[in-house]
Amino acid sequence: MRKKKIITVVTSDCSVTFLKGHFESAHASGFETVLICRGGPYSFAVSIDENTRFIDVPFSREIDILNDLVCLVSLVAIFVKEKPFIVNAGTPKASLLSITAAWLTQVPYRIYTIHGFRHESLQGFLRSLQVFMEKITCRLATHIISVSSSVSKLGVSSGFFPEQKVRVLGKGSCGVSFEKLQGIYDSAKSCDKIKFRHGIKENDFVIGFVGRIIPRKGVEELVEAVMEITRTHKHVKLLLVGDFEQAQPISRRCFNHIINDENIISVGYQRNVGMYMKAMDLFCMPSHWEGFGNALVEAAYLGLPVITSDGTGSRDAVKHDYNGTIVAVKNKQDLKNAIVHYIECPELLRAHGQNGPCWARYFEKEFINNELVDFYDSLT
Repeated sequence: MRKKKIITVVTSDCSVTFLKGHFESAHASGFETVLICRGGPYSFAVSIDENTRFIDVPFSREIDILNDLVCLVSLVAIFVKEKPFIVNAGTPKASLLSITAAWLTQVPYRIYTIHGFRHESLQGFLRSLQVFMEKITCRLATHIISVSSSVSKLGVSSGFFPEQKVRVLGKGSCGVSFEKLQGIYDSAKSCDKIKFRHGIKENDFVIGFVGRIIPRKGVEELVEAVMEITRTHKHVKLLLVGDFEQAQPISRRCFNHIINDENIISVGYQRNVGMYMKAMDLFCMPSHWEGFGNALVEAAYLGLPVITSDGTGSRDAVKHDYNGTIVAVKNKQDLKNAIVHYIECPELLRAHGQNGPCWARYFEKEFINNELVDFYDSLT
């Protein structure tokens, strides 16, 4: 009997990192798999490591009408030739084009995996255009998978899809891989080196952030809150791990604070992010919205108490008053109060940190991949 074929589509090569283990799990359940995206080192590596065929389609993340039409025609041709049973598409551009192509070629099951709604940080025409594209994709999909309950609720309330059309795998996320964090617990010497390199003293209280240094990650509120805190708590440091982005720049005022304030340490992108997390006492990522806050779960796994906002996708990654605190979105005062509470209450800091690893296990990559494959099996 011929194996049923699943084609998984994402826009860019870096998005393939979210698919690790997915193809292996699908193979174990008897499916044939194909990966489509704009080619790069991650897609080539996954293709080899997980024995899945890779097809390069040169998607552009932003609007490029001519290239988008070329990609749509390519996808139609691929689907006609491959005859997939399921097309599962994630990320906005790849989803719009591949779900449309799958509908045109009558693919039986067209799954749109939503990793968040970009229109939450857009305004004017671009916001309206993004909403319009989301509605098309959701209408043409037969099923929708949301990476968090709050994203699912926003989609329903926005009229993108009915409640019965969407599902969340487990407690959410597309699976968090803890492999890169293994062994961090016993790496005190490396952690000490990081602290020494950046002038962090033994008695300093380190508030940490990991992610792109962009406005929607709540960086500006975090910087302002920490600057106010350091006026009365002289031993507090803010450690920022991530790159600035020209496409989504923070304000010049915030940038100057980060560069010039002696209590703010910006180290750029780092491969060994777990080591930098272990140099922190408290993890803060008060994003305005996310699809799902993977970094919050990684920090919890390493035993850090976490603070996030009640924004879409962020609030799903933390259990309030168990392993962290959820504050009002874009509210500097709420954020400041939560940080100070942890600084002045070491028992709470310790308790929430100890609860973190138990909470993180709900989002383990293998578990979420198995949930997805179980869903595939239910369609056969």
